[in-house]
Amino acid sequence: MLRDKYTESDLTRYSSATDRRFDVLLVDDVLSGFLRTFRISNKRFKLEEIYLTQAMRGQGYGRILLERAESLAREHGYQLVFLNVNRANAASIVMYQRNGYVITKSKVFDIGNGFVMDDHLMEKSIVS
Repeated sequence: MLRDKYTESDLTRYSSATDRRFDVLLVDDVLSGFLRTFRISNKRFKLEEIYLTQAMRGQGYGRILLERAESLAREHGYQLVFLNVNRANAASIVMYQRNGYVITKSKVFDIGNGFVMDDHLMEKSIVS
């Protein structure tokens, strides 16, 4: 899973960084997913990516990783967690909405070489 998506140098950036994290999900000692987060400002915490293997989807592990991101944000005093999600990713959008995230805007991002990201920006206030 990680080999297909990230190089060793990609992951090394996370090991020494203070502004980003890469957490892995192990289920029965098997790498089953991961969570990438990034601190944007004193108030905004970005959930960059939640990934689960196909076999782990629909079992509550996405919610566990989402709760982990929110917990990290609270530990560091952030007021807002936000993320981008592809507009066609209906299952993830529903999961985020069920967990209190709202769509604040939609945007098409040109990422080069003729490719675009057609995303919703979603966010959740975590101020108690």
